[in-house]
Amino acid sequence: MDDQDEDLGAFDPNIPEEGPSAPPPGWLDDVHGYQVPKGEGDNPLYPPPPDYNPQPELNKNTLVPIVRVPTVSEDVARDALLKFVESKWRYSSKPARNLTFKELQPVTVYRYRLETYTETRTSAWQFESYNGQVVDGPQFGMSPPPWDIPVPPPARYTDKVEKVRVPHSSFVKPCHKCNGCGRTRCGNCHGRGQKRCTFCHGHGRSRDKRCTSCHGRGRRRSVALAAMAQGSEGVPGITSRPGRRVVLLVAGEAVRGDQLGRDLHLHHQSRPCDSYRRCSSCHGQGYNTCSVCHGSQRLLHFIQLTVTWKNDITEFIPDRQPDFPDKKFEKVTGDPFFVDESMLVYPIQGFPDQEICDVSTRMINEHLNRFSSTSRILQQRQTIEMVPLTHAYYTYNGKDYSFFVYGVENRVFAAKYPTACTIL
Repeated sequence: MDDQDEDLGAFDPNIPEEGPSAPPPGWLDDVHGYQVPKGEGDNPLYPPPPDYNPQPELNKNTLVPIVRVPTVSEDVARDALLKFVESKWRYSSKPARNLTFKELQPVTVYRYRLETYTETRTSAWQFESYNGQVVDGPQFGMSPPPWDIPVPPPARYTDKVEKVRVPHSSFVKPCHKCNGCGRTRCGNCHGRGQKRCTFCHGHGRSRDKRCTSCHGRGRRRSVALAAMAQGSEGVPGITSRPGRRVVLLVAGEAVRGDQLGRDLHLHHQSRPCDSYRRCSSCHGQGYNTCSVCHGSQRLLHFIQLTVTWKNDITEFIPDRQPDFPDKKFEKVTGDPFFVDESMLVYPIQGFPDQEICDVSTRMINEHLNRFSSTSRILQQRQTIEMVPLTHAYYTYNGKDYSFFVYGVENRVFAAKYPTACTIL
């Protein structure tokens, strides 16, 4: 604090400066089973006990039935193209109505999907203002381990986050922010409640002229006291229409009526007539209510357990048609002719598409290695869908064109269309 500010008045030494917003290291007690390992940060992850995760059986596989490749008729392909053209304002529907089909070529497209539904548990210290509520502390027993706390799960394959308070982990401590005072010294005025004029920095003059903000006093007076210094005759009459703010001229400054009232109230609290400018941060009090404990002086600390259920999905579609963008498959559905669901699923064997078999083995091993070390695997599901894809070849006005019909929804992708309106 600047020595020049000493004439602004004294501050209350019993009101501490602001402390840290979070409890400093060593402030909180250790709770058995919830110690934070080095490098884990403030939200440690607790892997489930080994017996919580199932172990896969060796050399076990899953067989898949053979399915027929779906086809579309010329009428279905034409209707799908007409709907596609209607959504494109630059396209004319005439080619779609009058085209001649040459060939409808079905393409075999399988989509493999693996879902692994997991539960993960982390914890973190939390606190709230203590106002006499019940404290479930270690006097009632030892806190149970993270995975022994019962938390009802949601519907299977539903993502959800649940936060619960760890039993017997609560205790009360003085607030670390205000050191148990309930309020902290204002950092703007250093606890003095008033500030030196910010325009002339207390010199009374700015650019070799008398400061117009503090009128050369070096300390800006409150507007109400300036009005009182003018005397009753110096204050113009106040008139106001309903809904309008009252504005009057005091010492050359436009002042709202509500500001005048606040400053008069400060004057009646024994402020001298030549008071400094009131600190806007603490409203002249020199302190603020603690932003952490909100004036209660004490905090209730507890461990909060966060339980996260998540359905992790990985999909794969072989790239069998270079002229068709695979991204289009993400927005359509297929026919799920094979669904295998269990706590642990096993690689597919004997399917006509060997690439699907290889992908199934790789993905299952990846999910098992990725999730079993940090989470509890609750259920797995693998699905094979037959995604309809037909390459339609046609002619129009003696020229050859083609488009794709894909998905159960019969959507259309056409890289080129015979006619399109243009705006010159």
